Amino acid sequence: MATRVKSAGWSYRLGRSARRALRGYSRSERQMANWLASNGMPSALAWGVVWAVRLAVAGVLFYTAFWVALLLLFGVAAVSVAQHAEWDEDEEPELRNGHSGFGLYNGDDIRIDPYDQSDQQT
Repeated sequence: MATRVKSAGWSYRLGRSARRALRGYSRSERQMANWLASNGMPSALAWGVVWAVRLAVAGVLFYTAFWVALLLLFGVAAVSVAQHAEWDEDEEPELRNGHSGFGLYNGDDIRIDPYDQSDQQT
């Protein structure tokens, strides 16, 4: 005999809860079909109503899951873009030789300090 009894893990408990919920839902479906049949609806039509409700519930769940997954996908994409974006787009101007001679140039290779064209050597 074992001295310690291993307790059930969370996955076992989750599966047992899901089984109980499904069993309860199927019991309520049978009760609804039996109630509809006892109130004068043909049995086949009563089960058709049960299946229509089942399909409607599944459709709503899939619709909701689709939009949640889409929002999650856009969120992951936004985080990925934000991580790889260059936030330092404004490079500091620097003094260097460029196309228009020595002067203050920005990151786009455009001279931004005032200069006189006649000062350049040809």
